[in-house]
Amino acid sequence: MTCQGKPAIAHRDVKSRNILVMSDGRCCIADLGLAVLQRPPQPGVMPPTSGSLSSVDELKVAAAQLKVGTRRCMAPEILNETINVDVFDSYRQADVYSFALVIWEISRRFIVSGLTCSQLLYMAYFSAVMI
Repeated sequence: MTCQGKPAIAHRDVKSRNILVMSDGRCCIADLGLAVLQRPPQPGVMPPTSGSLSSVDELKVAAAQLKVGTRRCMAPEILNETINVDVFDSYRQADVYSFALVIWEISRRFIVSGLTCSQLLYMAYFSAVMI
């Protein structure tokens, strides 16, 4: 679902190098060269399926260039070519996977009290589960 005036965009190359951090700590996503834009529905035209509101031509181009971007950040459904290329939400879900890898990368780089953030999260998870 999109907010009025703000289209949904599937980036298709989310990685740490494409996230810029400003001096005040705010982040911006850069390099939208591979992005696919979700088009708003046109009056009187029914979309073929739920979530496939992008123009058909744009999704065909994205499907033809499926394995673009950084391979280590690609979702498994892109790598094994099982992604539903006709549905816009499939591309957004792949971006969520890629963003989770960015968060994992960040958590592996920060050290707090001699442990990485991922080690602290691992310990906190097991202390909560094992109680």
